[in-house]
Amino acid sequence: MGRRTPVWLSFLLGGMVFAVGCGGPPAALSPMQKGLRAYERGHTEAAVAAFRQAVAKEPKNLVAKTNLALTLQDMGRHEEALALYEELIRRQPASPLPFINKAVCLRELGRMDEALVALTDVDSRWPVSPYPAFNRGLVYEEQGLWEQALEAHQEAMRRAPHQAVIHYHIGLVYERLDEPEKALQAYTKALLLKPTDPVARLKLGELYASRGRYSLAIREYSKLTVIAPGASQLYHRLGRLYRKQQRLDKAVEMYHRALEAQPADEQLHQELQEVLHELVHPRRRVLEAVPPAG
Repeated sequence: MGRRTPVWLSFLLGGMVFAVGCGGPPAALSPMQKGLRAYERGHTEAAVAAFRQAVAKEPKNLVAKTNLALTLQDMGRHEEALALYEELIRRQPASPLPFINKAVCLRELGRMDEALVALTDVDSRWPVSPYPAFNRGLVYEEQGLWEQALEAHQEAMRRAPHQAVIHYHIGLVYERLDEPEKALQAYTKALLLKPTDPVARLKLGELYASRGRYSLAIREYSKLTVIAPGASQLYHRLGRLYRKQQRLDKAVEMYHRALEAQPADEQLHQELQEVLHELVHPRRRVLEAVPPAG
């Protein structure tokens, strides 16, 4: 899915680094600029080193410290990030960012009760923000508390109705609650808000397929092949769906596309041979479906 776009707050992993003072390339980059450039290129270890250098140079620079914490969190180094957020909370108690990301770190570390306490505190301080409610929903999801998760996500949705990720998670929860039609509605809403989201589109396709709505599943998987043209599993799924519809020529085409990416996959080869056999012996397939005369 690629790297995330810089934002002030993140629903999941603490947002992005703050791009301050990044105009045209200077003659000599500051540690902060080196960190930003390294991060954008995916060189997170180099970004951490540069942000540490920026903090050492200016210990009171909260932006540098925030960038360091966000990068560590993005790398999964939650204990280190958590310590930095604790310090940032003490030094900037009016900002919701360190409070929220502290709670997210606690959740990632499996400290669910502490995460819920922290999120409740954030909710009381910033009652119109969707972030604490949404992250509370994520905690409940990980605990398997689906009713509570739905309630929390719906509260987040009321506060931020145009956030696709909230609708996506509402869909996930409705699936767990065995309410597939409501899940379909939630995934569809997520895609209306963010049509390029491959994860929501994949879930929508899977749900259509599981409900026997093969044409709609094919539509969603076909859209995904535009986003990820080399994804063999999508063509494999399409091959199976076309086979269920007895559109065998299309099934063969999809199996060949899947094999272009996974030429050694024995399962793909076996299923392709079965489809080819059905193409060669259509009458036998029909006759086998007719019960013998009494």
